[in-house]
Amino acid sequence: MAKAAAASGLDVTFVEVPMDLRAVRTVGAARYAAALIGGGRERSARGADGVALVQAAVLAPGHRGGVATSTAARLTARHLSRFDRPDTVVVATTPWSWRPVSTLRHARRAVDLADDWSALIPARRRLIADMHRSIAQEAQSVVIASVALSGTFPSASVVSNATDEAVLTPAWSAAPASSRMAYLGTLSERFDLHLMRDVLRLLPEWSLDLYGQAAFAGSVAAASPELTHFVEEFAPRVMWHGPIARTAVAAALDSGDVLVIPNRPDQSLGQDSMKLYDYLARGRPVVATPAAADGSLPGVTIAGDARSFADAVLASARRGGCDAPAQRDWAARNTYTSRWPSWWSAISLDGGTQ
Repeated sequence: MAKAAAASGLDVTFVEVPMDLRAVRTVGAARYAAALIGGGRERSARGADGVALVQAAVLAPGHRGGVATSTAARLTARHLSRFDRPDTVVVATTPWSWRPVSTLRHARRAVDLADDWSALIPARRRLIADMHRSIAQEAQSVVIASVALSGTFPSASVVSNATDEAVLTPAWSAAPASSRMAYLGTLSERFDLHLMRDVLRLLPEWSLDLYGQAAFAGSVAAASPELTHFVEEFAPRVMWHGPIARTAVAAALDSGDVLVIPNRPDQSLGQDSMKLYDYLARGRPVVATPAAADGSLPGVTIAGDARSFADAVLASARRGGCDAPAQRDWAARNTYTSRWPSWWSAISLDGGTQ
């Protein structure tokens, strides 16, 4: 959406997820201190897509509650203060980022939520419910990605996720027929390791490539012990490649015969997964757990247990690219460019210019 906004002529600054103290292990003390002391002014040059990036920093994540939440809100509010102008719209994209946005007095204050975070972080369910109530009462506009969240935000506008044209553009290629599953997306407690362990045991000739950042509780860009053990147990059949650039997504997905979304159903409610759009853009068969994907879409099979999941992988591989034209056509009709007018209208109510 940031790229679509810039393409429409708006001046766009994207404040990245704030680093916290744990990031010292990965980015170094100097960079962390610069972002913390500089009040978020450590920023890259405006990219070719017209979006300026700002790296902010806090002491502890804002979803922790108590002092962590209040301190993170104060630091993030300092980062945002220079954007507090009547011609600007500031959009929070997590419940805990709403608090610093709510302190602004001149900018339009909006929220765009693509997940039910109370399901993703059940230990903070009560805190996040309080944050949701504040958003519903105070935000000038709210956009949600799924109607499943409309019970919490009855007056919100629903604007679904979308296809990144950069993933759709490369020409379609036939699956490599190498008995490979692939997964693209954040690896967290939502990813059902137990299910995939059983699936791999049922499919001894198959392998699994994992692409994406690890975001397990208590770690920064690092695997949990459970994920580490999972990768080691099935090596070399399972490989975790870590985060990849958006420019590399198409090639990564094309390396798989079947693309999988083995998410825990109880942590998938209220989500409209961007990975599903990426998957269909590449015209590969998809196997997903209930609530993780729309089973009515072309080439998507829903499977609720290891046996049915494994069977669906084999059946999907046999179908190959039969559904690829319909999948790519659907992805092409649901791009961020096509979503942009609805999203901007809902966010700004035609009242913002940047």
